Amino acid sequence: MLMNHRLIMLTFLLVVSTIIQAQDVNPYRINSYKIDSKVESWSKVFTIEPAFTFIHGLKLNFDIPLKSEGHYLIAQPILFYNNNDNVLFESRHYESMQGFGLQAGHRIYLQPQRFLNSTYFQYNALVHRFKTNHDELNPIEFVEDGVTYSRFEQSKFSKTFTKTGFDVLFGKQFFMDDLFLFDLFLGVGFRYTLDDKFNQFTDFSDYGISIGYSGIILNGGIRIGIVID
Repeated sequence: MLMNHRLIMLTFLLVVSTIIQAQDVNPYRINSYKIDSKVESWSKVFTIEPAFTFIHGLKLNFDIPLKSEGHYLIAQPILFYNNNDNVLFESRHYESMQGFGLQAGHRIYLQPQRFLNSTYFQYNALVHRFKTNHDELNPIEFVEDGVTYSRFEQSKFSKTFTKTGFDVLFGKQFFMDDLFLFDLFLGVGFRYTLDDKFNQFTDFSDYGISIGYSGIILNGGIRIGIVID
């Protein structure tokens, strides 16, 4: 998983470099930023969450301005993968986990006239879909001398489950050179996880960041990214 994460970060850096080079050949863009030295509230933003990448997979964050000043549509496609190298974050072992997800929300800057110094409020909904591959003890019955016995053997299992929920967040963005940004956010959320038979999921659910968790969570972190418009 570590190598996969390195490849993802390398890809991200290549994308950043390409965008920067594209901006360098756009005189209007350069002059606009160097003269005004500010990011407008209509700017589009692309970020990733390093902590999420380290634990679960890759979450891409696209901040898309709406017609109302200071209002943004937040789109977050997610690719989940993990071979459980990080056993710190799960109480049970699984050989691999794959899945996808989508989070969509609405962000409101509380002081849109002072975009760079404004705290934002955000709410979003989410749906995630996972599949785990893991070993599990399976009872095996056998008959010996007319007597039925049971023993447990390690067997391969796969489980598929769906997670739904929502978040309510407050955050603040910090811009560097009108291009790079850090986004700090903190809030609360709720998660409800169902297995493939639509029962509440109970495995891999000991912690708020566990893939099978249901309940209230404290949600916070940092995003890093770039202004792309």
